[in-house]
Amino acid sequence: MLSWRLKYRQAKYRGVEFFVDRHSVSGGRRLERHEFPLRDEPYVEDLGRRARGFDVEAYVLGDTYFARRDALIAACEQNGPGLLVHPYFGSMFVLCRSYSVSESTGEGRVARFTLTFEEAGSLAFPGIVRDTRSSLNLRKIGALAAAFNAFLSVYSTVRAQYAKVANAIASIEAGFDAIDSVKRLAADNPDFARQIAGLAGRARELVTDASSLMTNTQDLVAFGTYPDRGDLRASFANGTSQFAEQRNLFDFEPAEAGAETDPADVYAKYLAWSAVITAGGLIGEIEFDTYEAAVEAQDAVLAQVDTIIESNIATDDLRISLRDLRQAIVEDVRARSATLPRLTEMTLPNTLPAIVLSNQLYGDIEREDDLVRRNGVDHPGFMTAGQPIQVLVDAE
Repeated sequence: MLSWRLKYRQAKYRGVEFFVDRHSVSGGRRLERHEFPLRDEPYVEDLGRRARGFDVEAYVLGDTYFARRDALIAACEQNGPGLLVHPYFGSMFVLCRSYSVSESTGEGRVARFTLTFEEAGSLAFPGIVRDTRSSLNLRKIGALAAAFNAFLSVYSTVRAQYAKVANAIASIEAGFDAIDSVKRLAADNPDFARQIAGLAGRARELVTDASSLMTNTQDLVAFGTYPDRGDLRASFANGTSQFAEQRNLFDFEPAEAGAETDPADVYAKYLAWSAVITAGGLIGEIEFDTYEAAVEAQDAVLAQVDTIIESNIATDDLRISLRDLRQAIVEDVRARSATLPRLTEMTLPNTLPAIVLSNQLYGDIEREDDLVRRNGVDHPGFMTAGQPIQVLVDAE
């Protein structure tokens, strides 16, 4: 059994530390009693758990207690929920309903607080839940089709100089090689291997056939990334890996850079843009472990989408499809990230084994491996004191 002192944590609200004399917690069930005429037995309706309330008798002290007092007051008056580290109940998001401060000349260098917190919870109403995952996949399909049509309208080798055509051929070969090298998840799939093998040596033929060129390129880029097509399908199990593969194609460049409208440069951009669109659709297939991971993936794709929208060689139809895709990505991440745990930083006062810290933070030892991996700890027996570490909060 772990000593209660190991579980005890330094109290803080919105990062402002304070000390606790005593505390109390209130809760229970929301009950509505119904009493009916000519019936002796009442009926009590259970309307769910009552919001937990936390009453804390706290204080700050020291020669600089004025600054600590004012910081805690500012934290209590700040809009919206904040992270409370409760010394006995751990981390949670709460709202400060009220506070009072008392000071006396007889007890110098001390400001005593009476704090009342309520758990923040989340704004959720029963009703229809939109399938943002399917919507995002449809927007991806639409954007890939728009990119295909846009490519046909801007790509041309007619009357192009021999050097530019040769550069386009080299870029097409490099494009197929790049796709083959990054798509490790599809490497063992017979259909993918057959498609790659069938394109070997066909760059000279495809360079003058814009439709076949982009059809084959998009088929390879998006291979296996649809949740409802083929033997290899996008899923929560492989979504993260496939997303990482697509990001490796974002920066694809022609064999030799030229003018923006040169065939090689147009091809290179539309290959990369197809990867951006495909990655956007994959966001709906990723089982994110933190809010921060979801936002990072979203921002990585949206930055690329915005760049495409502003490009001179993007058509109006492509821009419209990309704005639809952009909105679908934001809606999907917003809908799913509401329940994801957040990352926060804490500094340990004493070096602890990861298994002890897991029990202290979460009430079980299941998060030991996550603490070690997330913080790059060399040995799970030593979570070092005095330096910030990342931990998950609100993970339930």
